[in-house]
Amino acid sequence: MKKNALSEILRSILFVIIPIILYLVIQSAVSLICSGLGMQPAVYSIAGCVICILILYPFFYLPLKSRLIIDGYRKETRIQKKMLVWVVLAGVCACFVLNGIVVMIQLNKMFTSYESVAQVLYDGNILIIALQMIIAAPIAEELVFRGIVYQGLKPVLGRIMAAVLSALLFGILHGNLLQALYAFALGVFLSLLFEKYQSLKPCILFHMSANAFSVIGTKTALNSFVFSSWWIILFYTVICSMLLIISILKIITNKCVY
Repeated sequence: MKKNALSEILRSILFVIIPIILYLVIQSAVSLICSGLGMQPAVYSIAGCVICILILYPFFYLPLKSRLIIDGYRKETRIQKKMLVWVVLAGVCACFVLNGIVVMIQLNKMFTSYESVAQVLYDGNILIIALQMIIAAPIAEELVFRGIVYQGLKPVLGRIMAAVLSALLFGILHGNLLQALYAFALGVFLSLLFEKYQSLKPCILFHMSANAFSVIGTKTALNSFVFSSWWIILFYTVICSMLLIISILKIITNKCVY
């Protein structure tokens, strides 16, 4: 029994590690090829995300999902449409609250490497950036980190440790400390959101909403106004914090239909 248990643990770990390695290799290879052709960073990021989805979804996510359903670790739920509104609101408010905290305590000035990363992320054609940040990246990242990593670790480590470890990996792969902290906080919540609904759909929607608000704020005058003074930041951060709490409570207390 011990030997079987150990082999099952190793199998689960490999099933998590291999997709992460594939994700990194694909993104790096596509980035190397496309940058050599002089393409915009967002373009080769989209290409990398699409290739990752086409490979990881049928060969890793679907087999894992089937195995977890059979073993009783996953039970699909029907998501009420009205709850998706609260998921969207939670994503937008979470983005603003985290950014507000970062600016108020001046973490953005402490971790200057983020500025160069942000310049690459948001530089170029807004439609291409929106396609990459709002559609391609959320789908690919949720597929990998919630759909495969979190689900793969849960039977071995339990819900809490799987949520923490998948969020930690999610943060590390963002490449700089400020984004890692930001992504870790969101990653833990996204794992819990997945656990609530047993579906990637609300996780992807939350991720899309947060990224959409970030893109709109960066590419318009919104950030310049909201982050123009400490008191304005504090005011909107408090408002968004209250809305975030209400949204989370609505999500938590919602009764799932199986």
